[in-house]
Amino acid sequence: MRVRRPMVSLALPLVLLAAACAQNAPAPEARAEAITALRVADSTLQVAVAARDVDGTIALYADDAVLMPLAKPIAEGRDAIREEWEHSFGIPGFANSSRLTSADISLDGTMGVTRGTYEATMKAPDGATVVERGKWVSVWRRQAGGPWRITVDIYNTDSLPPDHQPSTAEAHDH
Repeated sequence: MRVRRPMVSLALPLVLLAAACAQNAPAPEARAEAITALRVADSTLQVAVAARDVDGTIALYADDAVLMPLAKPIAEGRDAIREEWEHSFGIPGFANSSRLTSADISLDGTMGVTRGTYEATMKAPDGATVVERGKWVSVWRRQAGGPWRITVDIYNTDSLPPDHQPSTAEAHDH
């Protein structure tokens, strides 16, 4: 004769798992504060980029961050990411504006994701102003209530990127 086990034996592991997950999740107020802090960090990045402030931009990346720029190899680490931003900021007529469209955090509050759209303008080889529109996603990490830092950053255009004048950053490299 088969003994029927009560449903409690099946439900107990699920209840324990849910309780363990709930212990790592921040309270709703703490979650809202973490999302606000993430939005502020992203806004700080957008202000630094709009100002072409290399140091301010780089300060928001983790030491081990990765940037995946358009049509270029992956930039790994702050030094490589600095070079990429110096290149962008050195393009004649470069200006950038971004709009955050989404920000969210992980259940434990240690990881965040922001995404949005951007519009960059720069000078074409003939001197005309060209416009590049695109989108981006940034993955952020937060250490024990500390500041948010970007760990992975990627962007791409909505159409083929426009031709532009060479960056003045390359002139300083040679």
